Amino acid sequence: MSGRFKAAGTLPLASVGLFAIHGEIVDGIARIGQTAMTDTGFRARVHGVEFVRLADGREDVALTFLPRDNAEAERWHRLPLAGQELELVERVYP
Repeated sequence: MSGRFKAAGTLPLASVGLFAIHGEIVDGIARIGQTAMTDTGFRARVHGVEFVRLADGREDVALTFLPRDNAEAERWHRLPLAGQELELVERVYP
């Protein structure tokens, strides 16, 4: 099963070595192991699906990702992901 996720923003979780994109599931499902992709060049395997509490008190769904190294984490952080739609597909992330 595939899905689509609308990104509202990102949350670098450096203390646990993860990168998170928060937003909402707009179609289908989101689950661990899917590959998430955007037109802006983001591509990664979903490491977790969590709820996060934002600074304003709202809760959002967050997809978490485990970067291979610091360079990949920095590249993800620089991508304009807010407002983007991530395609979630059932295939292996290389």
